[in-house]
Amino acid sequence: MLPLLLALTAPTAPPWEIWDDLARLAVATPGHQVLLRSSHCQSGCRYDRTDVGDPRYLRIEGDEQVVFEEAGPGAIVRIWMTQSAALDPDIRLRVRVDGEARPRIDLPIAELFAGRRPPFVPPLVADRERSSGGYVSYVPVPYRRGCKVSLVGALDRRLWFQFTFHRLRDAAGVTTFRGDEDLSALGRLLGAQGEDPWGAPDAGTFEQRQVQLAPGQTEVLRSYDTPGTLTGLRLRLPPAAWPHVRLRLELDGQPRVNLSLEDLFGTSPAPGMRSALVGRDAADVLYLWLPIPFQRSAVVRLVNPGGASVPVWYEVRRRPGPPLPGSMPFAARALRVGKTLLEADFPLLDGLGRGRWVGVYAELQSVGIDGREYLEGDERIFVDGSAHPALYGTGVEDFIGGGFYFDQGPFRLGTHGSPAHDVLPDGEDRTSMYRLFLTDAIPFASALKVGLESGPTGDLYMRARRVAWFYAGRAASLERRAVLDVGDAESRRLAAYAVDGDEICRDRTGAFEGEPEAPLDYVSCRRTAGASRFTFRVDTGSALRLRRRFEATAGEQRAHVFVNGAYVSTYPPVEPNAFRSLRETDLDLPPLPGGTLRFAIVPADGLPFTEVRWELWAAPADENRNAP
Repeated sequence: MLPLLLALTAPTAPPWEIWDDLARLAVATPGHQVLLRSSHCQSGCRYDRTDVGDPRYLRIEGDEQVVFEEAGPGAIVRIWMTQSAALDPDIRLRVRVDGEARPRIDLPIAELFAGRRPPFVPPLVADRERSSGGYVSYVPVPYRRGCKVSLVGALDRRLWFQFTFHRLRDAAGVTTFRGDEDLSALGRLLGAQGEDPWGAPDAGTFEQRQVQLAPGQTEVLRSYDTPGTLTGLRLRLPPAAWPHVRLRLELDGQPRVNLSLEDLFGTSPAPGMRSALVGRDAADVLYLWLPIPFQRSAVVRLVNPGGASVPVWYEVRRRPGPPLPGSMPFAARALRVGKTLLEADFPLLDGLGRGRWVGVYAELQSVGIDGREYLEGDERIFVDGSAHPALYGTGVEDFIGGGFYFDQGPFRLGTHGSPAHDVLPDGEDRTSMYRLFLTDAIPFASALKVGLESGPTGDLYMRARRVAWFYAGRAASLERRAVLDVGDAESRRLAAYAVDGDEICRDRTGAFEGEPEAPLDYVSCRRTAGASRFTFRVDTGSALRLRRRFEATAGEQRAHVFVNGAYVSTYPPVEPNAFRSLRETDLDLPPLPGGTLRFAIVPADGLPFTEVRWELWAAPADENRNAP
């Protein structure tokens, strides 16, 4: 058994367990990532096909096709699947955790989403009728030492899939999935859709008022000069005023929101969103239940720039006292584009610093045509400056949770929905949609770039509008501190790079996944046995991230990571990609003392292993930059 170097940390709730205290949604948790394993087309083809022979599987083991494997702690928090008709009852899903031979889950895929097998029951799961073409599960499947997911009977079937998962640096606070967990609190959260989801008596007390908002008037709804967390905001005013009246939110002296009510609450086109935490309820009351922490002060304002007086009823709730440690400021941003650029992703969110992305509302529209092919674009999410997308989806409606252009019509669920679809008088097609990231909120330590492909291959104009809800601090919590380029002799010398045994290094040309394809020249070194060794130095003892760039034409490539002679983590296996050869994978390592760090990378299983570049990321040298 490999020796294990672990940081001594107090047990804490893992980052997906936000349902007992929604304030956790605003907390930055060091040492974790949210990633996606999907059946996206690796060559950038027009449609995300799943024909026989496509490299959608890590490997074949007997009658099982392995579609997902992790080598350390984490959790699968969202499973999405679809087929062109109902899910094939002959295909089974098997989930093994912590190295166990016996599956913890072994069900026909249709049964997984049917809502009859606890804990896979509504609102934690939805079938294609409730989720308009898609099958979705939000049942968390945590594991402490790894997870493997296999399909049986899918080898010659057209099946699209997504597994959203957390990758953690250590297993603190993680309890391995049993199947009999009490997920009633999560179920209440996902089923709220306008009702107060906080539930706890310490959420604070509502303060309400009615005012007449005159033209040009600014009304301060609430102002606070002590620490706290806003836990609820509700507004009632005529819907005709929603596009004009604006809400401005200032936190700790900084403007964080300045949006029309139409944008902030996702109300247009009608009927608008009705998610668990933001939207428009059945009585036309606008609600925002997202936690909004502040360290010193908060000011909530309504502005009426229009030409008519507007009657407003509102209530605001605050939980007094300092926010949870690690809480970040809330923000919301909107963007409208009359015509997107070709071969350029429409930006859903683009920001610097550290944070978590928690939701998006989008309205997409065709340009000059009446079809819905604009829903074929894939989302690509790049985290912390990586050239490889951490999340690469299979289409707009799949990203939202539906399928086949939302073939069951408009729908609204607590986590996701497509409230409206219409054809405008000029013949252009329009679809609105939303998705909240709750158990799957996407963290970033230094930067986040989220783009949506314009049509099947970036070749289709769209009219687009989006609203993003997120938490973001001003400073990064990680920055690149050291680099080893294995194709550069001076870089190898400075890092004292050495290899046990033989390696073959070759000049190559390839590209990362994403469109349009952007070929790069690089040197790739390949071997099947023996460790590679290199030395990095950091001047701070803190959380570390090791980024590996490699050639993905060969699959698997699992490898153990040692630092100063002690085992710290394992790079999980990856699927092969014969079309886009370059890939990057990040590992968060336990906190280590500053100084000289001697790395040894040991390939597992005797399979081919490649290296192109190594990067070490650590806390900024100036720790003061990490203020929220």
